[in-house]
Amino acid sequence: MRRAPGPATPPGGAATSQRAPFGDGACPGRGKAGGLEALAIGGAPPNERRACKEGRRRLRRLRRRLGRSGLGAARPGSNLSANCGSHLHPVNMFNSYNVKFYHSKALTSPYPGSHVERGQVPEDKVGWLIEWKDYNPVEYTAMSVLAGPSWADPQINDKGFSPKFNERDGEVERRSLNGLYVVENGRPRNPVGRTGLTGRGLLGRWGPNHAADPVVTRWKRDRSGNKIAHPVTGKNILRVPSTLL
Repeated sequence: MRRAPGPATPPGGAATSQRAPFGDGACPGRGKAGGLEALAIGGAPPNERRACKEGRRRLRRLRRRLGRSGLGAARPGSNLSANCGSHLHPVNMFNSYNVKFYHSKALTSPYPGSHVERGQVPEDKVGWLIEWKDYNPVEYTAMSVLAGPSWADPQINDKGFSPKFNERDGEVERRSLNGLYVVENGRPRNPVGRTGLTGRGLLGRWGPNHAADPVVTRWKRDRSGNKIAHPVTGKNILRVPSTLL
């Protein structure tokens, strides 16, 4: 479901770190949960081409970062324009560097705040590119969500409810910060992979559930008001006010 990267914290100021987790389920036979998103794309529709182009751009950026950090570089002969769908999948992108990446929080069982056990999903069956005909996720949406609070969507099959996915839907933002996501049988699918659960869990929206985490900081200063540097790194020390902890 994993968080989308937020803006850097400004010195002595505040920032918001945005995340766009998905509801914790999907259509029968498919699971979805919060985390990174990408599409397994094969065809040529405009939306898919745009997503493919964006995926290649992110993959290039990821390779540069991993190269600078010493974790690895692109595999010899790899082709960014080939097999766009597989490159777009986050698991496959990280596997290019022999780095294990699984949305572990979205596989936690029992589901938080409940006694609901997820269907077991082996690591080699997480990705949607892996065929698994016997996949049978458990359906679960919390009663607090089904009660119909103002922050929650109706059930997907309710009469008169027709959410517009991958776009602004009235007052609800259903576009993801990580790009387009797949909608199957009327339900958004977790782009990172299977979770063993279908439905929304504790989340109110079908599709992305946006949130912001404000972080207030200030520089550590001496009595004269001068910034204090760390004795080892030499960098100015940033503090979080204790009243917020």
